[in-house]
Parts: sequence; C-alpha cells; structure tokens
Amino acid sequence: RSLVGAGFDEVYTLPLLAPADIERAGGDPGAPVIEVENPLRAEESVLRPALLPGVLRAVAHNAAHGENDVALFEVGTVFGMPADDAVLPDKRRHLAFARAGSVRRAPHGSDRPVDVYDATAVLGALAAELRIAGLELVPARSAGLHPGRSARVVVDGTVVGRIGEVASAVRAGLGVTGALVAGEVDLGALVVARRTERRMRPVSRLDRK
Repeated sequence: RSLVGAGFDEVYTLPLLAPADIERAGGDPGAPVIEVENPLRAEESVLRPALLPGVLRAVAHNAAHGENDVALFEVGTVFGMPADDAVLPDKRRHLAFARAGSVRRAPHGSDRPVDVYDATAVLGALAAELRIAGLELVPARSAGLHPGRSARVVVDGTVVGRIGEVASAVRAGLGVTGALVAGEVDLGALVVARRTERRMRPVSRLDRK
C-alpha cells in the first residue's frame, strides 16, 4: 500500500534468472548462486539472489516498448547459498523498486528527471508506515549504482539493503537512456526492527461533538 500510494505499480518476475541478468544489473558474475538442474529455459538457470535484476529487466522491457516513465516494485523471495550444513537454500523476503524517466508534475510545475531523492523518499515513506525507529542511509559504493549517489540501508546497526542512482554503464546495458534510480531491502529485517512509540492521549471533552 505504501509503494502504490507513492505511485508505483507492482510487478511479478520469475524466480529464475540468467547469469547475464545479474551481470547486467551490476552484480558480480563470479558470486556463488544456486543453479537449477532442469530450468524451463536453458539461459534462465539460477535462482535469483536478489529482486533488483528482475525489476530492472522489467524497466528495460518497458523502455524497449517506448514506455520510459515507469515506477515499479516487487515483493518476493530471494535465494542464498544454504547456511552451514543445511540442504535447502537460505530464503529471504525482499522488496525491490525502480523508477525511471521523468516525474510528471503538470499542471502544478514542470516535469523533471527522476533523481536519487525520489528513491530515498520511497524508503522514507515505507519506514514511516512501518514506524521503523533506527533506519539510516550510509553513503557507500554499491555494485551497479553510481559511486557518489548510492548508500547502504542500515537498520539498528545492520545493513539490510542498498539504494541509489543506477550507474550509466548498467543503464546502457539495459537500453535505458533516461534517469533511473532503484533500491532493494530485506523485508524480514524491517519486520523485526525497533518501532517508534505510538503515544495516545484521551480526547478532550471540549473536542467531542
């Protein structure tokens, strides 16, 4: 509801990715991933380690069909390497979002390209909705994001995601010519984060009708 209220559309992408999708989104092509023995499509052979590659692919698909101004998000499961002696993958619930092109402001003002503050505003709205107390944005380099316009998302001292402007090389690889910002956070970490107190006070008798 928070993302839809901010003007984003929800997308559903496949949990299988091509290694090229991960690399195109700025990921490390040598990072360990979980391969599928019998994928439906030979090139989509790994379980997604993050949602952002799929969301960025959706942005690229829209751009290829002439729709450059999009705001998309996805909530879904990501898969990490099994922990210790576990057999099954480490599964986590993530949120990823991306906004591309221009922000439409007519008739109240001139349209403008999206910028990194459009991404941080979305994260701020989500944090306010969930009443998260200890959320911080710490400037840091992140693969696939602009080195001077990206940050780690930190909650209660733990890194739970990343956010920023997508690097020009990644945009070129996606075929996106305009501005593009994106982010991804671990929803499980947000659910257990400290909450701000909600204080209630009795309604004054003079206010009653």
